Amino acid sequence: MTVAIIVGVYAARGRSPVSASATATMAWMFLTGFLVNDAGTLTFSPADRVRLGILLATGVSAVRWAMLQSLCHITESPGCPAPRRPATATCLLGRRDLRPAA
Repeated sequence: MTVAIIVGVYAARGRSPVSASATATMAWMFLTGFLVNDAGTLTFSPADRVRLGILLATGVSAVRWAMLQSLCHITESPGCPAPRRPATATCLLGRRDLRPAA
């Protein structure tokens, strides 16, 4: 579980699905080679595939969370003005003056 948390933190900081996948794969290799198998050998048993899937899912989920966090600006400082949100299709379609005439 500790390795999955580390993968999630690194993936959230990187904010890239490619870097999250690479981090998860390297963490899986370290986990399988040195923590599960003492001899430093990589195996690919069903349990190893489950570990790889968990690490990849953790990394991709952390990237998605970090991207949503940056888009929504959930945390705001009390002394700073509220940041402007980028215009998205949802924001634009919610405005009545920008809707297409029916």
